[in-house]
Amino acid sequence: MASAQLMNKRPVLLRKAIFDGYDFGLSLSYLQGANKLLLRRRGFFIRRSDHPLNQFWRVPKDKLLDDLDVLYRELAELADGKHIESWQAFRDRITSAQSDVHRDAFTWGMKFRLAPL
Repeated sequence: MASAQLMNKRPVLLRKAIFDGYDFGLSLSYLQGANKLLLRRRGFFIRRSDHPLNQFWRVPKDKLLDDLDVLYRELAELADGKHIESWQAFRDRITSAQSDVHRDAFTWGMKFRLAPL
């Protein structure tokens, strides 16, 4: 008996978003050229395999929110129909991340030394 196959299953552009109050962490489906779009917005790709947000892009809040609709259009253009996600769903993921702030999202691996005064 043949195994069942998923039909018309296309991944979304934005898989997950997280927010620490200052920066967003974005997990995107792979799109060739998306890195350039995020680098222009001062994005930083988290490569460390042991980091909890491995393969997330860290993007400053002001750079992301100022032209979120433009970023969506550029990503959708790069996807060329291979990914499915409406503008509303994309924006809702960002809005949801803003309402569920994770203050320690980007503090992993930081070491602090407190010196006596």
